[in-house]
Amino acid sequence: MKILGVKAIITGRYYPILTGSPLEDRPPIAIDKVRYYGEPVALVVEEQEYIAEMATYRIKVDYELLPTVLFPREAFQKNAPLVHDCLAEYRRHEEVYPEPGTNIANRTKIRKGDMAEGWRNCHHTIEVEVTLPQSDHAAMEKRCSTAQIMPDSKVIIYSASQSPSVIRRAISQAFHMPLHKVILAEKPRFNRNFLFIGMPAALANSLRNAAGVALNQLPLTPEMI
Repeated sequence: MKILGVKAIITGRYYPILTGSPLEDRPPIAIDKVRYYGEPVALVVEEQEYIAEMATYRIKVDYELLPTVLFPREAFQKNAPLVHDCLAEYRRHEEVYPEPGTNIANRTKIRKGDMAEGWRNCHHTIEVEVTLPQSDHAAMEKRCSTAQIMPDSKVIIYSASQSPSVIRRAISQAFHMPLHKVILAEKPRFNRNFLFIGMPAALANSLRNAAGVALNQLPLTPEMI
């Protein structure tokens, strides 16, 4: 059943781009495969937020169950299900070295001193296994941004970020836009060490390009996804 006012429903196949740092391994909207609980699979184009929210409840998705990897110890196993099948093909922005056919995005080796000699000179040796529970950020501000696309194709992003240059470059490269047309207007700085604020801009630009909708001002928040 169609909902009056809905302009379009956008999926990841409309714009199969990847974002992320140091590896470009994250699509703004899932493409063919969902890798974590809550990953966006569709986006509603609508000028009124309440209609967009209403439309999201009409979207039906058929999922094919895949083997899961829930713990790092499982992910390191030789025959573990692959979270990313094309790990080695992702674009890299830093000195990271993904290992094809595994879930290992990079190995960091730290060596200092002579370990063998250190063990020989120890009066006592203790072997212990330490694990840390999963953690998440606890930011003061909300996890959302506003992406405003102007009639002259300039994209203005309102949010707080410690890496405005990284976000501007990511949006520019993903959508083949001149860098000077991507503007990041930072708000007062709080505890904002999060790079994901660029995702709303990527979604907004995908909507404008894929649906052909004139989005002079469309705030995108997680509630709309």
